[in-house]
Amino acid sequence: KGKKKSIILSVQDFGPGIEIDDQSKLFKPYFRAKNSDSAKGTGIGLYISSQIASRHSGKIWVKSSLTRGSIFYLQLPTNKGVSEL
Repeated sequence: KGKKKSIILSVQDFGPGIEIDDQSKLFKPYFRAKNSDSAKGTGIGLYISSQIASRHSGKIWVKSSLTRGSIFYLQLPTNKGVSEL
């Protein structure tokens, strides 16, 4: 058997970024980053996303820096090569 194939989806924003201390907590239910006061939401969306990724043997993570924005990644396994989809 060869390497397991996967698809990675990324979403980038150019917002205020997320403090490093908050990044490890982003995927917990109802957590909102310290600098997200002006954004609407309950803090449940990223938790739901992480549960979906986990239940499909995938993963989700973020890379962010203050004042430069964030990139969220979602990786999901596939039984087919990307060119076969």
